[in-house]
Amino acid sequence: MAPSRDQHATKNLEAFRPLLETPIEQDIDPVALQIATNTLPFISIPGVFNFRDLGHHPRLKQGLLYRSGTLFTVEPAGVNMLINDLNVRTVFDFRSSGERKAFAFPELENDKGSITVHWEPSDTPAETNISDFVDLETESHLWHGGARGFSKMYLDTLEVHKASFRAVLQHVLLRPHEPIVFNCTAGKDRTGVMAALVLTLADVPDHEIAADYALSRIGIESRKEFLTGIIRMWKPEWTSETAGMRGFSNVRPEYMAQFLHDARIKYADKRGEGNWAAQYAHHDLGFELHDVDTIRANMQPSQVE
Repeated sequence: MAPSRDQHATKNLEAFRPLLETPIEQDIDPVALQIATNTLPFISIPGVFNFRDLGHHPRLKQGLLYRSGTLFTVEPAGVNMLINDLNVRTVFDFRSSGERKAFAFPELENDKGSITVHWEPSDTPAETNISDFVDLETESHLWHGGARGFSKMYLDTLEVHKASFRAVLQHVLLRPHEPIVFNCTAGKDRTGVMAALVLTLADVPDHEIAADYALSRIGIESRKEFLTGIIRMWKPEWTSETAGMRGFSNVRPEYMAQFLHDARIKYADKRGEGNWAAQYAHHDLGFELHDVDTIRANMQPSQVE
């Protein structure tokens, strides 16, 4: 009997584990990195980093939803892959207007077609406080800084990016056979929240969503210096010695796990209802419940593999 998609995904995640445990301040072995970024769910697109197929999970359709870091350095060969091989015609860009101006995408077209970049203005995010990322110990709990800080940030992301997130789900509702890419700058935070929303809608367990999130440790490795430079421009007062920077800079599954726990409390438990992502899509994004059910069905594989 051939291995199932679930078995393949589990095997790949186990193979990646030593790389995922590498602190961000240490470099991943280049040979191991090349193998990993050419192994599903990663897809190697020339000029693009942290590009992955969410359909590596058996509860999701393959080749429908792709997540990625910024496409501003995509090479012509990468554009050809997106259009010709992956059949992508729409990219949802979660970056701010300032990010888009500073790091504009090239023309995403070739002789086979073109890609439309969909962008929605977002609300102003809450100010990021680096002190939120410092470990905090109370009598009853040890808060790891990254988990505490990123959960707060990601809950804010759900509020700030409602228009963008609604647009992605609207596409899945109305055009379920047309593959899309959604991205931000690193393909980790705003993109990670959208991925968590989709995976939760598909009833993927929290620990698997957290494992998917942690793959960005591998995905951003080739662009660490670029991303660090953006942080320096954004927050010049932050240095490697600033308290909380270690938690802010690393990528750990427990960061996502804490966010999922807190999102469930905010969007489901307090409402006395089930799947938090379904309730968020209904109450906060404005979808009718039957449309939420259709979105969930449209993401499912056509048959169990």
